Amino acid sequence: MSSLFTLLSAEFLNLISISIVIALQVAWYFTYSWMQSFAYKALLTWWVFALSELQIIGIALFTISIHILKAALLNPIKRLKGD
Repeated sequence: MSSLFTLLSAEFLNLISISIVIALQVAWYFTYSWMQSFAYKALLTWWVFALSELQIIGIALFTISIHILKAALLNPIKRLKGD
């Protein structure tokens, strides 16, 4: 079961990391340009984006874990019959 988790989580984490790189750049650009219109400006710090990245990875790993557990504990005969 650990090898199944490693294979699937590595595959999904590659896709998630690519999407995070793209999304963080877009989010920073639009947030920065939006905040320039305010009279009192707040600084955009790196830890806000790092925290959101860690939360995304945590949620993804939790979701992957649940699906892997369901697949590992399921009886293949029942699944093939469609019950």
